[in-house]
Amino acid sequence: MNSQKEGIQFPGRLAPAVFTALVFWFLSGSESFGQNISIEYNQTATELAESIAGNGVQLINPVLVCADSAAGKYNAQSVTGFPDGPGIVLSTGNIQDLRGPNQSQSTTTEFDTPGDSLLTFIAGNSTFDACALEFDVVPIGDTLRFNFTFASEEYSEYVGTPFNDAFGFFISGPGITGDPGLNGQENIALIPGTSDPVEINSVNNGNPDIGFPAVNPQFFVDNPLGFNSAVEYDGWTQNIFAEKIVTPCDTFHLKLVIADVADREYDHLHTPTGNPGSVSCNLLYWRHSHQRC
Repeated sequence: MNSQKEGIQFPGRLAPAVFTALVFWFLSGSESFGQNISIEYNQTATELAESIAGNGVQLINPVLVCADSAAGKYNAQSVTGFPDGPGIVLSTGNIQDLRGPNQSQSTTTEFDTPGDSLLTFIAGNSTFDACALEFDVVPIGDTLRFNFTFASEEYSEYVGTPFNDAFGFFISGPGITGDPGLNGQENIALIPGTSDPVEINSVNNGNPDIGFPAVNPQFFVDNPLGFNSAVEYDGWTQNIFAEKIVTPCDTFHLKLVIADVADREYDHLHTPTGNPGSVSCNLLYWRHSHQRC
């Protein structure tokens, strides 16, 4: 049987709805989900930004543009394949869907909110249900580093298709030229060793249903359906970070944003942090300096 998603056919798949999210590591939690995962809603932009600020950075003027249930804090402990620790989560759907078990390949929430122009340019397609956290940062060192995990319900049945949900970590400020077409902003959320942005189609285990080969599978964790899974998402990234050399004591603007691509279905999320891993410790920190601003 052929299945359809917005008029495009994929053999042997039923097309309900998908979810993408972004996870940034740290700690907190009031609502327990799945195995050893907790989530806290109703966080302000300031609370989220402070949660991911490590030593040596000052965060200023945080702004959150997100649906009410699409951003918050979480903590994960002893989750197979998922880094231990706390963090924040940004999603194109409801962040409660981070919790397991993984009982569906099509978990979704559609907010009917706008996409993001930067991700639309990067993806080359329309975006929807964007969730963005942005702020100014003053580092006392010469390097900013940010660890994150990108997870999605689009894995793996929509790998190799236009439904290529994406995440961006954009920086602008003194000495930063910016990427072509991004108005002085540079996307530093890239697949390690490449200039490729973090998207469904740039990190995966492939899609045998359409003959699409695996791309950067060393940075991908598959999460098959099953009642033993603590996470609902069908797959997520590992060992990926954003890093940028900067001028100490100058002010830079950072924007973390995630969006559905080509349609509003099948959510994804992003979780940022500061230490290696996918959900623990702080997000932004400085290196290589002993000075004070």
